[in-house]
Amino acid sequence: SLQASGKEVLIDNCYYEIGDDGAVFKKAGNNLMKYKGTFVFPDSIVYEDKEYPVIGIVRFTNAVGMDSIVLPKTLKFIEDCAFYRTAVRTLVLPEGFERLGNNVFSLTTCFHKIYIPSTIKEVGTIFALYNCKDNRGEIHVADLDAWCRAKCGCVSAGAQWDFYVGEGKISEVDIPEGITEMDKQFSYCRSITSVKIPASVQSISDSAFMYASNINTFTFAENSSLKTVGVRGFCYCRNNLSLPEGLTEIKDYAFEQCTCERISIPTTLKKVGKDVWGDVKAIQVPDLLTWLNLDLIYTEDHNRSKHRLFVGEEELKKLTVPEDATVKNNAFRHISSLEEVVFPAGCKTDIGDYAFSYCVNLK
Repeated sequence: SLQASGKEVLIDNCYYEIGDDGAVFKKAGNNLMKYKGTFVFPDSIVYEDKEYPVIGIVRFTNAVGMDSIVLPKTLKFIEDCAFYRTAVRTLVLPEGFERLGNNVFSLTTCFHKIYIPSTIKEVGTIFALYNCKDNRGEIHVADLDAWCRAKCGCVSAGAQWDFYVGEGKISEVDIPEGITEMDKQFSYCRSITSVKIPASVQSISDSAFMYASNINTFTFAENSSLKTVGVRGFCYCRNNLSLPEGLTEIKDYAFEQCTCERISIPTTLKKVGKDVWGDVKAIQVPDLLTWLNLDLIYTEDHNRSKHRLFVGEEELKKLTVPEDATVKNNAFRHISSLEEVVFPAGCKTDIGDYAFSYCVNLK
């Protein structure tokens, strides 16, 4: 990774660390702490007759009067909390830039807009409730493919934001083919209403679409490679979901606070985590065996939401337990559609703990 890791020097009341890769802006001198207006970072500095491109910024904090900045064209990275307690509203990252740290604008109450170049590789938290003007931010990306390939922390920690490619506000996102993992690029995004996920995507990471609550359509490509949905991957989403064949695992709380009408799961699903179904009103399975084979886990603080269960298109009201089946722990816990259970004569089926707990309509 790029770094200076060399000698620290003072130039124009700013401290830099210089090394083989270039110069890193470490901090401003005391006289700049009361800086007001626009601060222009130099593209390079000269020390002992040698020119060093400015490739990084570590810290320029508490300059509460600094309301805009011009970054070096040579910049490659900005470290965590770099512009803590400034008045910067907009950040334009230059082409060639690669890594944006976490909470760069911590406690900056008026930050609103950021422009991300096609060279981006890593992004930390950009927006938060305490740093985003009117709780509404904008992310402008130069290239959708580059944005989707970047390693992303949770882009927002509470603030809603709108997504732009260039200056065009985007509501429908077609994830480019070749992307294998959906990271947290769209968590808390409110402008997106539909997402198309290509066959190449193998995993949806933890919190990937958390609080992207205006998405009403997820479309998975035929021959989807999706294997895993991460922790809180669809937290607070409100759209119905038909998960593709090939999916094998849904992790903890994947649909926490989801209020959609129905989620359809495939025959290939083998493993689910804790309290995965949230407030989903109905769960649809292709056949009863798919449901019976799942190991369902509920925690003590589960909110006891009620779910209707559909086998194919038919709501499961009467369950005839197969002779050779095992009814696992929590198998039908919280299934409100179930009214009757029939065990065949001489049935020796094992019944797990809490298998029929909170089946409120079971007679």
